[in-house]
Amino acid sequence: MSNLLLQLADPDEVAAIVDDVRREARYVVTDFSVELVVSKFRDEAETEGDIYVPEYQRSLAWNEEQSSYFIESLILRVPVPPVFLYDVEGRLEIVDGSQRIRSLVRYLRDGFALRGLEKLDILNGYHFADLPPSVQRRLNNTPIRSFVLDQGTDESTRVELFRRLNTSGKRLEDAEIRKGVYRGAFLDLVIERAASDLFKSLTPHMAKGVDARSERRRPWPYG
Repeated sequence: MSNLLLQLADPDEVAAIVDDVRREARYVVTDFSVELVVSKFRDEAETEGDIYVPEYQRSLAWNEEQSSYFIESLILRVPVPPVFLYDVEGRLEIVDGSQRIRSLVRYLRDGFALRGLEKLDILNGYHFADLPPSVQRRLNNTPIRSFVLDQGTDESTRVELFRRLNTSGKRLEDAEIRKGVYRGAFLDLVIERAASDLFKSLTPHMAKGVDARSERRRPWPYG
């Protein structure tokens, strides 16, 4: 035991290092409407746009059915994970959430028609312009919870955050909080969607050994 203790760093030094690492990812939490996010988005950093995808991000991988499923969730106001952005002199680089944001951009700019919907199957075949005005407003006004990293956050920290968000086998337990707030039909809908085959196909990175109850705590995959 004494040899082990001799190899350990000073507790104050360890605490200082932990604090330094934590400071590398300072952030604020805010909500942006779908309409605002879509209006500010551009594909590349070089193109003028207040929200953009950085070079290290993966390309859009969701197909139209997967994108439709996400959009249906927003229309139904089903809780979805937040996006992570990075403040670059007033512009916002997408750290995590590019597939969700790109799906919204494509749909609101009439890039595809909804397909494969189950709860709102009446909307299958609808482009955004085909939706009733009230549904268009509902989608446009849906808030997207966003964590905005401070401009002082370096690229290596942003890449590491992206890696952790997309490979971690454990999520924050937000669903347990929602469980105590959203009772009845709404919670049943969240659980039903989390247990669907389509949902499972969207989350290949999840650990295979997770039990069914733990799996249902994940209302939406990262992307």
